[in-house]
Amino acid sequence: MSVSVYAGRRPPERVPHRGAVQRAPRGRSSRTILCVRRCRRDIPFSVASMPFPSSAGVSARMSKQRRRDTAPEISVRKLLHARGLRYRVAWPIPGMKRRTVDIAFTRAKIAVFIDGCFWHSCPEHATRPAANDTWWSEKLAKNTARDLATNEHLNRQGWRVIRIWEHEDPSEAADRIVDEVMRVRARP
Repeated sequence: MSVSVYAGRRPPERVPHRGAVQRAPRGRSSRTILCVRRCRRDIPFSVASMPFPSSAGVSARMSKQRRRDTAPEISVRKLLHARGLRYRVAWPIPGMKRRTVDIAFTRAKIAVFIDGCFWHSCPEHATRPAANDTWWSEKLAKNTARDLATNEHLNRQGWRVIRIWEHEDPSEAADRIVDEVMRVRARP
């Protein structure tokens, strides 16, 4: 039997992003809290915008999901390095806050993204969780829209974008990347 850390008190309200949490002032709904980001703006946020996990197991599994250095990403990076290519990892996208390129060839202006089938709605392997279905479908649609916006932004900046799904063979993916890098480097 686990003992609650909050022992009789209500746990703090959940916030969908990092930041200092403040209680809502009097006169505001108890379901609304204020979040202070680094820019020091007070942003009202509804707690209902992020559902509670359906179980403790789901919560534990989701909290362990890596944002970078995933197994497919590392395997592709090892193959590229073995073929003599040097690159940047988690390179910040110029002009877009909080977005990074998984593998960036900065001189050749090639951005490589290795997308997970679940998080980026792979056409072959995409699944939808049964719990909190509407929230998840909105979340995954936003991820796809963000990917398209990132592609368009990088293309306007003169970058070539290569998207690789996690289910693709790493050696075939590395071949595609090497071919593109060599093609760009061969141009005068």
